Amino acid sequence: EDKVAQQSAWIEELQSKPQPEPTRVEVAVIPDEVTQTLAELAARAEALADAAEEKSAAG
Repeated sequence: EDKVAQQSAWIEELQSKPQPEPTRVEVAVIPDEVTQTLAELAARAEALADAAEEKSAAG
């Protein structure tokens, strides 16, 4: 019972506190061109890996 009373008092205290002011957070945005270029590079790397794998399997 005492623990429940303490928790109720704590909840009441937390709810009565004023809300903090929101903080503005700035996040960097990656341009679409960069994302597309990275995707193209990944596709080329996969193609080169596939070609190397085929050569090693054939030879």
